[in-house]
Amino acid sequence: LFFNTPARRKFLKSPVSEGNHIHDLVSRYALAWPEVSFTLKSNRKIYFKTPGNGAIRDAAISVFGADFVKNLLDISYRGDLFQAEGMISPPEITRQNRRSQLLFVNKRPVRSSLLYKAIDTAYQGLLLSREYPVVILNLSVPGEMVDVNVHPQKWEVKFADEKQVFSLIKELVADCLSKHDRSALASWEKTSYSFTPRVTSRG
Repeated sequence: LFFNTPARRKFLKSPVSEGNHIHDLVSRYALAWPEVSFTLKSNRKIYFKTPGNGAIRDAAISVFGADFVKNLLDISYRGDLFQAEGMISPPEITRQNRRSQLLFVNKRPVRSSLLYKAIDTAYQGLLLSREYPVVILNLSVPGEMVDVNVHPQKWEVKFADEKQVFSLIKELVADCLSKHDRSALASWEKTSYSFTPRVTSRG
């Protein structure tokens, strides 16, 4: 592993820390490529195995467990230029940081301040300060409209039309939250009971 770069061996951390990094990286690629079956195992223990059936929800269940995924809301969009697939959490499910916000552009794990801002804007007014939603989102963009060489480790990307991408993600997330809100309201109305006070006359 270190044949070409032996000096890197001394920068390794503890087996637990390195194992966590590996788990995080393989998890991201398993979600970015749900059509591929990924298996992560160590010391004969299988941590997860994704089905490879193309469903990002099924891949997420394999990686994070059914309890984590069951309340997430699906996002799916197919346009002429852009496609988006993934899941977001309703406002009542939050985290204290962005670690549960997993973003992918053309199946590449990325960190994007533009996409983070679009998501934050969509949730504006629904969350308290320092609350972050769960997001698993794979955005497909024409290759000529995205630059993947703005960061040495390819973690960051730059879009040719940032305004268009920002509006798309904000509207997709906001629309999904709005549909969830209407669905929750309809469910509440079905289970509510009307009450008519009985008035008795007194002679």
